[in-house]
Amino acid sequence: AGADKISQLLTKGIQELPPQRKQVFELRLAGLNYEQIAAEMGISKNTVRNQVVSALASLRELLRKNGELSVLIFFYFFSE
Repeated sequence: AGADKISQLLTKGIQELPPQRKQVFELRLAGLNYEQIAAEMGISKNTVRNQVVSALASLRELLRKNGELSVLIFFYFFSE
């Protein structure tokens, strides 16, 4: 049940991200690197990095508020 709750929280959190941040994050989850995302979206690599950092911060906070601290270690392995 714990994994289901976490999955639901993350899905909800991703859906609630601002549109550009959501698109960047979904492309990152799909395996694209920062350069590929920047080229795909016509934005700078720095903007991609900032959007990923902001998305991760939002999702970390969502998990923290919902008492899912054990999952936070995941985020340390996610950034480029």
